[in-house]
Amino acid sequence: MASLSTTTSYVSSASSTNGNTPSSAKSDQILILDDLIRQRATDSDQIPLLAFPKTERGITDYEEFTGQHLDRFIDQAAKYYVRCGLEPVGDVQ
Repeated sequence: MASLSTTTSYVSSASSTNGNTPSSAKSDQILILDDLIRQRATDSDQIPLLAFPKTERGITDYEEFTGQHLDRFIDQAAKYYVRCGLEPVGDVQ
C-alpha cells in the first residue's frame, strides 16, 4: 500500500506542474488516474488496489480488484458509453 500512496502523491505533483494533455503523456509519466491504472495493469505481480465489502454487513469478506480488473472495468464502461452515443474526446488509443 505504501507504493500506491507514493505513486498517488506523484500524480498530484505531476498534474499540477506539467501542461501535457493525457494523450501526450510519456509511458513513465503519470498525469491522470487512468495512467496509474494502466500502469498497474501491466504489473507482473497483480496486487489488490481497491477492495470493498461483498455484503452490506461484511467486515472480513472483501472483494478485491487489481489493476487489470480496474482497467477492464474502465474499458467496458467506455465501450458502453460509446455504444450509447457518447463520442470520444481527443486522442484515444
